[in-house]
Amino acid sequence: MIVTHPELGKLLRDYSPLYSVKKVAAATATGTKISFFQDTAAAIGIQETNMEAAGVINPPGRFEALALRFIMVGQQEEDIEALSKNFAARFTVLGKTRWQGPLPYFAGGGGISGAVATTAAATTVQEWNNGNPDPRAVALVPFEDRVHIEALAKITVDLETGGAGFTTTAAVYIMAILEGFKFQVVN
Repeated sequence: MIVTHPELGKLLRDYSPLYSVKKVAAATATGTKISFFQDTAAAIGIQETNMEAAGVINPPGRFEALALRFIMVGQQEEDIEALSKNFAARFTVLGKTRWQGPLPYFAGGGGISGAVATTAAATTVQEWNNGNPDPRAVALVPFEDRVHIEALAKITVDLETGGAGFTTTAAVYIMAILEGFKFQVVN
C-alpha cells in the first residue's frame, strides 16, 4: 500500500517483520544477556536476520512495531524451561524501554509442543518448540499504540536475567520477531 509521509513523500507500506536469530551451542553458558538485531544479513545470512544495518533501520525507511515474539526451534524441554523461568525480554528504541515482560508473555504463537520417540535401540529423541503457529497467542498492541522506529534510531531486543544464566542442555536456537509495518521510499 502506498502512503504519504509529510517529510519523506510517498512510501510503500508492507506488513513485514524484522527478525534476528541467536544460537547457543550445547553445553554452553548463556550469560546474563542474549542480544538480538545486532548482526546484519550480510554477516550471518538472510535466514538469520533481515537487518541491513546492525541495530538500526536503514534510511530513509522506517518501521512501526505491533508485537514482539520469540520462537524456539528444536529445543530441549530443560532449555525452554530455563529460558522461560529465568529471562525477561526488553525492547528499547533510542535507549528507552518500550516493551518489557517475562519471556512467556512474548509467545511465538502458542504453548510448548513437540515430540518424543524411542528408537529400536532404546534411544529417546526429543524435539520441542514454544508453540504451533497461532496468531491468537501473540500479544499485539492496538494499532494506535504501535512503536514508531525512524531510520537510524538505535533498537535493541534483549533477553536478560537478574541472576546467573544457565548452561544449555542442547543447542539453543531462538528467533526474535518484531511484527509490524516496514516503510520504504517510493521514487
